[in-house]
Amino acid sequence: MDGLAGREARGFWIIAAAVAVAMFASAALSPLYPVYQRLWGFSSATLTIVFAVYAGPLLISLLTVGALSDHIGRRPVVIGSLLILTMAMVVFAAAESVTMLLAARLVQGLATGAAVSALTAAMVDLQPSRSTGTLAVAMAPIAGLGFGVAVSALLVEYAPAPRQLVYLFVIVVLLALVFAVVKVVPETSTRSESRTRITRTLIPRVSVPEQARSAFVAGTPALVATWALGGLMLALGTSITADRLGVTNHAAGGALLAVFFFAATVATPWASAPRRPMRLPASYACLGGGVALVLVAALTGSVFAYAVALVAAGAGFSTAYVGVIASLAHVPAAQRGQLFAAVYVVSYLAFGVPVVISGVAADRYGLGPTVSGYAVFVLAMVGLAAVALRLRRVPEPAITRPDRDRAPVIARP
Repeated sequence: MDGLAGREARGFWIIAAAVAVAMFASAALSPLYPVYQRLWGFSSATLTIVFAVYAGPLLISLLTVGALSDHIGRRPVVIGSLLILTMAMVVFAAAESVTMLLAARLVQGLATGAAVSALTAAMVDLQPSRSTGTLAVAMAPIAGLGFGVAVSALLVEYAPAPRQLVYLFVIVVLLALVFAVVKVVPETSTRSESRTRITRTLIPRVSVPEQARSAFVAGTPALVATWALGGLMLALGTSITADRLGVTNHAAGGALLAVFFFAATVATPWASAPRRPMRLPASYACLGGGVALVLVAALTGSVFAYAVALVAAGAGFSTAYVGVIASLAHVPAAQRGQLFAAVYVVSYLAFGVPVVISGVAADRYGLGPTVSGYAVFVLAMVGLAAVALRLRRVPEPAITRPDRDRAPVIARP
């Protein structure tokens, strides 16, 4: 028994590392966008399209392949998705055109969507305790994003072959994780069903149960605000630090951008604390205040103000998102999958569409006015979320520790 428990514990941390690495890979491209743009001379609109094209296949994969591991097992889906993600990294490393970047992003989106779903389910299956599982599910993706930005920026500034080295690093780590999954991680889903039943699970089903509609409607503006802000940071964050703040050192710019994600990581335990969670009004105030200060810093060129703004905005980003997810957690397990499919649709539309619009606007009006408009849009969404929360006139649910087999999947950018 101790042997099995020890294997499950080791498997849990391997799976958590795989989640972080998948998010690391998705963020590693951010510091390289300006490098590609200077090298190949494409517009800001093209830059944001390269960024946002990832969201479409990721969403499709989440809505279709996401449930597949329940029926054929966690390990086949995890291993397959990590190998496909490795293929995407190979294409990135060999990219010599925007077309190759787009192709790699499409493959990356498909692989990441499948990986996030299966990996998160495996983490919940293997969690050594509910509190540890809840924190790891919430923190591993955001920490991966922060390290992805920071490490990639460091390599771009100081290492040779920056357009290849970060991807080669990810390839090596992914292959090591695949080996570890094969050797160490036990299978936790062994249900075997008919081919018809499995095929039926691949059909996307999106709906909002009646008992969750008021919470979903009230939380939608917050979902839009948080995911739109995350998209801005990953797509144009490096350009903002260089153009508006004069930070031309890639490593310094990446460190600034990583502050946002590390602040979100550190704030997550407060959002998911079972006894005294950070409440949504406080989260919205933190998010709105951080975004307002981002706008001030971008207009004045203050690096210090921008760093403080990113800490506040990152904390608000994480706690607001986790708070909205918690407000939906009372839905019965049988309806939860379709409800979170609706959450994914809203979130990834907010992640991609505003960023593409901002790229077009940056080409026409410049980055400064575009950032100002984007910040005003996010602030409007935060204000709308606060009004909607007040109009609901119901107490916020405490964030409870999820049942071992019923924790919602919390996807990240």
